[in-house]
Amino acid sequence: MSFTNTAVRALYTANGVSTSFTIPGYWLLGTTSAVIKVRRLDATTGKVVQTYVEATDFNFNPAEDVPNNVKPTAVVFLVAPTNGTKIAVERVTDRT
Repeated sequence: MSFTNTAVRALYTANGVSTSFTIPGYWLLGTTSAVIKVRRLDATTGKVVQTYVEATDFNFNPAEDVPNNVKPTAVVFLVAPTNGTKIAVERVTDRT
C-alpha cells in the first residue's frame, strides 16, 4: 500500500490586520519553498481559489538558512489579507 500525497494544514480566517500565519508540522530543511504552500480558499466550499507566491505575496520568517540550520516558523504576507479571507498554510509532500 502506498500513499500518493500527505498534507499537514493550518486554516486561518484573516482579520484584515494580521500578516503572520504559523507554518504547521515538520519538513526537511532545504525544502521549505518546495513543500510549504499558502492558499486562499473559497469561504463556502473550501476549495482553492488562489495559490499565493513567495516574495510576491508573502515571505518566510525567519528566512530559511540551511548552513545555520534555521527553518521558518511563519509566512508573513506583504499586505494583510482582507478581513474574512480563508487562508490555508500547508505542507504538501509526495509519498510513494
